[in-house]
Amino acid sequence: MVGTTAMEPSPFLNSIRTKTNDALTQTEQKKQIDQEGLDYLQLTFDQIKHSGMEGSNVDFVQQFAAMTNATESKKMGLNMQQLKESFIPAIQAQTTMLAALLPGRTVELDLNQAVVAKDSKLAEFNYYIPEEASSCKLQVIDPWGHVVHQSAGQKDKGLHSLAWDLKTENNERVFDGKYTLKVKAMNAGGTEIKTPDKRASTIDSVVGSDSMVIGGKVISIGSGMKFGKPETAAAA
Repeated sequence: MVGTTAMEPSPFLNSIRTKTNDALTQTEQKKQIDQEGLDYLQLTFDQIKHSGMEGSNVDFVQQFAAMTNATESKKMGLNMQQLKESFIPAIQAQTTMLAALLPGRTVELDLNQAVVAKDSKLAEFNYYIPEEASSCKLQVIDPWGHVVHQSAGQKDKGLHSLAWDLKTENNERVFDGKYTLKVKAMNAGGTEIKTPDKRASTIDSVVGSDSMVIGGKVISIGSGMKFGKPETAAAA
């Protein structure tokens, strides 16, 4: 019986295969860049919209509205990374407006919750302790009611945050979805302290274009946050 020898792919076929794989990789990378650009610009536009600054610079806001529209971006013939880079002066202008208009205003924070998305690296929970606690325990609950993370919390009165790495106790990455932070704080008398799910706090200052300082704590500016007028300010 005559044996058969497997034929090695020709250099030409190898070249075609390599070029095809490179093209597919570049396509996937472009999709990721486009989505990251859209998310970045949409968040920036939401920050302006919900801070009550729409009337401060109409042209600026209209430009952002167009930039966050994928169809308009395609008409421009640019990918979102190019748009993002070309819009740096506008981002700087937006940072200046935030720094000028947000301090002294109130913001309503949704506490004890965070959404984990496919590309999330961390989840930031904000929680509020209304009085000095003798102990504080934090539990992260997944969408199905399971405890996936536990840690000690802050005991001082005030606004606090927990940055969670999205890992379970078994060091496994959790699924996407809405997660809840359960705060169990006890006072010196052994009575459990009731912690709120929402809190209106006064903004002290702004850090860059995506963070603010409240009561000495740096809080990320999230999409959909509601900002009040300076005269309605409340303590952090």
